[in-house]
Amino acid sequence: MFPESDTPFNAALLVMAGLGRGYYGVDYGYFVIGPQLSIPLGFIDPTAGNWTFTAECLYYDFGRTTTAENGQGHSWLVSLKLAVSF
Repeated sequence: MFPESDTPFNAALLVMAGLGRGYYGVDYGYFVIGPQLSIPLGFIDPTAGNWTFTAECLYYDFGRTTTAENGQGHSWLVSLKLAVSF
């Protein structure tokens, strides 16, 4: 997003689902949704690699079988990531 700006970033809406009749019974296993934002760290010298900071906040909704196994019907996961590529 905005590649011409001084601080370009990527934004995404992540959507995932865990499905499978054999593993989860007749219900779905989980459904996940949440935003993700990635910002390249351009102030770091490029000879040290391409650095990126990513933050995401995911909401997990668990199906009946998964809820019975883990004891909770939903959960939140917030993660911060620092990555480098060469």
